[in-house]
Amino acid sequence: MTKQQMTQVIEEHLSELPQVLEIELVPGSVRKEGKWWTASVRARHEPPRQWRYYEILADTETEIEDEHGVKLMLVPVTWSEPAEPAERPV
Repeated sequence: MTKQQMTQVIEEHLSELPQVLEIELVPGSVRKEGKWWTASVRARHEPPRQWRYYEILADTETEIEDEHGVKLMLVPVTWSEPAEPAERPV
């Protein structure tokens, strides 16, 4: 499986998740390390129940592994808001 194919598989599975918890793939984060694929993901909104978020990630990993015969680890990350530009002294 190529990186592009794995990216597509992950995005398809994430798009099928309940609307209550939208999870997106971090662009450019899919990598293959030995026999394992890794990909960074993040929730678009604060998950109402943190344990449920991790459970959904684990279930998604398992579904992809079972359907495509690959080892996958989805790594949750957070993105901060863009920093305000620093003020320059006049």
